[in-house]
Amino acid sequence: MRVKHLVLAGGFGGVLVAGLLAGLEARRLMGRMYDIHRRERAQVVAHVKTLYALHRLQDVTQPVTRFNPDMRARLLGEQREMEAAVTQLPREDAMHRTVMPALEQRRMALQVGEPAQLQASGDRIRNAVLAAELAHAKEVETGQVALSDEFDSVRRRASRYLTFAILAGVILAMVSVMSVARLEREEEEQQRQMEQLSRRVLEAQEQERRMLSRELHDSLAQALGVIAMDAGRLAKDLPETQGVLRALAEDIQKQVERVLSSIREIALMLRPSMLDDLGLGAAMEWLGREVSRRGRLEVDVECAGIAESLPDAVTTCVFRVAQEALSNAERHSGARTARVKLGWNRGELRLSIEDDGKGFFPRRVKGLGLLGMEERVRQLGGWFQVDSGKGHGTAIHAGLPL
Repeated sequence: MRVKHLVLAGGFGGVLVAGLLAGLEARRLMGRMYDIHRRERAQVVAHVKTLYALHRLQDVTQPVTRFNPDMRARLLGEQREMEAAVTQLPREDAMHRTVMPALEQRRMALQVGEPAQLQASGDRIRNAVLAAELAHAKEVETGQVALSDEFDSVRRRASRYLTFAILAGVILAMVSVMSVARLEREEEEQQRQMEQLSRRVLEAQEQERRMLSRELHDSLAQALGVIAMDAGRLAKDLPETQGVLRALAEDIQKQVERVLSSIREIALMLRPSMLDDLGLGAAMEWLGREVSRRGRLEVDVECAGIAESLPDAVTTCVFRVAQEALSNAERHSGARTARVKLGWNRGELRLSIEDDGKGFFPRRVKGLGLLGMEERVRQLGGWFQVDSGKGHGTAIHAGLPL
């Protein structure tokens, strides 16, 4: 799971990084376009202001026949205004290069006071302004072309970055999806192998329990039975004068019978023969009687309509789940009574074990016993549920489809 999370984080992180880089580059290109536009706009505004100032001074082209102090003062004021308007333009500007020499010639004519030179300088200024307007128009057109080319370049670069980001995102997403799919297949294969191994382990355990139970019952129990019978016969055959030996023989007989009883109980708990001979219902009732006989837990068993010809895997699973649940209730819950119910419901074999013990929190406490029960049921395609709470007892429910 951790590898899967790392793959997903790497894939989508790469997509986010690619998108972020594309966004940053687009922002940089848009900023560059804005700077170009602002620079061109400032140049246009400066030219417009200069042309407005020059056209406003109409007397530069009007004929002058004589000077007087008022006219000279007015013309010098106009001269200063025109020079100030042109000076605002950069020196490399076309209008500055063409108009400024004409203005200097007009200043010299004003200083000399020659009307003819003043008229000639006025004509030169007018021609220079017209030439500057034509040059400015060409510069504006050139600037527009440059701006259009720059916009096309920005658009192409943005398209390339966007395409790269999309392709990188698609590739990273495909790699992530393929990696996750491969990890899921590997995980499913590992899960399947673990389930097969667990099933084989349980089958081997049941086979070993069946064999051990049979060996205890058929070999050891019979041998101990013979010893008990021989000890009893020996006690009877001894004369009354051999009271010590007779008492010893009787004691041996009793001890062997106790051992024999314990061995039979162990054999039945390992694999009750009635589970194979009489079926699941009889084995469940026997289990309830055995737990009740020990005196710590009173068990009520209810089995309704349970057929004897159930699959061996089903009967073993149900019996082991009930056995483990009653063992847990007897040892850990402090319960006094328990109820085992086995029956059919909607095509399922339903098992429920309820006790009145102290209960627990299943999400916090889940020991090997509960895990083993759940594993057995899951292997047969069934469902397993534990309902419990502190001070509310415990209820275990399981269903097996047949």
